[in-house]
Amino acid sequence: MPKLHLKPVRDQVIVLTGATSGIGLATARMAAERGASLFLVARNEDALRSLRDELHARGGRTEYAVADVADAEAVEAAAQKAIEVFGGFDTWVNNAGGSMYGTVEDTPLADQRRVFDVLYWGVVNGTQAAAKHLKKRGGVIVNVGSVLSDRTIALQGTYSAAKHAVKGITDTFRMEYESAGYPIGITLVKPSSIDTLFPEHSRNHTGTAGLSLPPPTYHPRVVGKAILHAAEHAPRTLVVGMGGYAISLLGNHFPRLTDLLMEATASKAQTRKDPGRKDRHDNLYEPRADLAETGSYKDKPMTRRTSYFLEAQMHPLGATGILLGVGALVLGVSLGLRHQRRSRGARLLEQAQSQSGSVVTRARRRGGRLLSDHEDDLRNLRQGARRGGKRLVAQAADRAEQGQSLLASLFGSAQAGAKHERKRAWSLFGQARDDVQDRAQGLRGSANSLLARLREEVEELTDRTQEGSGRARKQAHSLFGRARHGVDDLAERIHEVRSQARGSAADWRERAGSQAHELNEQAKGLFRRTRHDTSHLRGRARGTLDTLRDEAADYADHARKRGGSLLGDVLRGLRRWA
Repeated sequence: MPKLHLKPVRDQVIVLTGATSGIGLATARMAAERGASLFLVARNEDALRSLRDELHARGGRTEYAVADVADAEAVEAAAQKAIEVFGGFDTWVNNAGGSMYGTVEDTPLADQRRVFDVLYWGVVNGTQAAAKHLKKRGGVIVNVGSVLSDRTIALQGTYSAAKHAVKGITDTFRMEYESAGYPIGITLVKPSSIDTLFPEHSRNHTGTAGLSLPPPTYHPRVVGKAILHAAEHAPRTLVVGMGGYAISLLGNHFPRLTDLLMEATASKAQTRKDPGRKDRHDNLYEPRADLAETGSYKDKPMTRRTSYFLEAQMHPLGATGILLGVGALVLGVSLGLRHQRRSRGARLLEQAQSQSGSVVTRARRRGGRLLSDHEDDLRNLRQGARRGGKRLVAQAADRAEQGQSLLASLFGSAQAGAKHERKRAWSLFGQARDDVQDRAQGLRGSANSLLARLREEVEELTDRTQEGSGRARKQAHSLFGRARHGVDDLAERIHEVRSQARGSAADWRERAGSQAHELNEQAKGLFRRTRHDTSHLRGRARGTLDTLRDEAADYADHARKRGGSLLGDVLRGLRRWA
């Protein structure tokens, strides 16, 4: 495969599917913060428009296309639009998803096919549309898979099977593109449990009120970090979260034990009593409420903001150095403790030998004096001395072992306590930072959405005002036209009568005069009615315009007050959470 020349994220154009919630939304915001140009693809047009306006307000270059990734033609059209808008793209991220919970027996076949249409065929459609452009330009395709492509989990059998298929087709595309010589890097990102809208968006066939993810869970921005790293370096695979990867390893080496664990814990770990926000439920076929990175459950476990396992994959040299340093530290401590234990044991042994030697010496002296008279006593004394020496040596060894155990216990307790306090401090700090960021993003998104709605309503009211004014103007012109035509017809009739009156005999002059007088009276009456109708119509038009103008002014004033109130709430909320 030709050598890849990948740009920094700030210089890239990134196409991102499934961009309006969870991992996609977090990745879009992170990429925009780093200066990337974004082309967003999703089904929810209102959410896409709001996200584009949000990123535009931050100075980003962003455009979008509404498409269902299961529709190959819609995906191809989105790729062409991205090329027309930005002149091409450098990275394509297949992130769109959809799922359901339940046993395979309780799941309709239509829902299972829909999951495969979105997950598997969505990846196939996106990869083929991206490759048509990237095989000439060069770039990266990032497919968001799952650790469940290594080990399936109960109640998510169809989702796990689809992710297995995603892993297989990703490897296939990689081999085919390398064989063809295309300058395309393909990365498979495999997240563990991520705190997104996944449980709320999934279709529920379990019969429980709410759904959940097995712990530990990670923030979607951790996956976004992996995706942007893949856009710059194109590694083969990145796994996000050691918790999910540990289950994969357990399943590979102890499959039967893993089956039993899954059967015992699957239902409890993946269901809950809290249903979450109902406007987010079940987006398998139609889009639901979006524009949130994390779920709305109140009883969810703490979300981790860092994956050291991912960091080790992204920076292998740094991780190796840290491991070597830790290993050297542990080895040094072990050698020091061993030397200390040996030194103390040697001192105790010397003391025991010294004491035993003095006892033996005293025994020898006493034995020399009593040798002639008490040979039996001397023999017993020697045996007692030997036993006393052995007891002293044993006591010295026991004291050495006790000292070693006490030292190891104290060192282990101190190390465990320091590690516990460090984790607790980082956990509290991470929770506070996450709460402030999530609250700020939620308030900012609500403010932007409300201002957008107010702008649309004001524009709609302006259009209604203009339309009403146009209708009133047309009605006035129509009435004036009818009056003018009536006057012209009456003038022609008068002219005819006068002509007949001139050409007639004298006996018709009186009748002609009478008719002319009658016609004159009719003309006057018609003019009076026309003038009255015209005045009435002008009054109605003026009243309509005044009413519409007052309504527009009232609505604008209400919108201004409402916007000011909301802005004040946003500022107070930011101060409170800060």
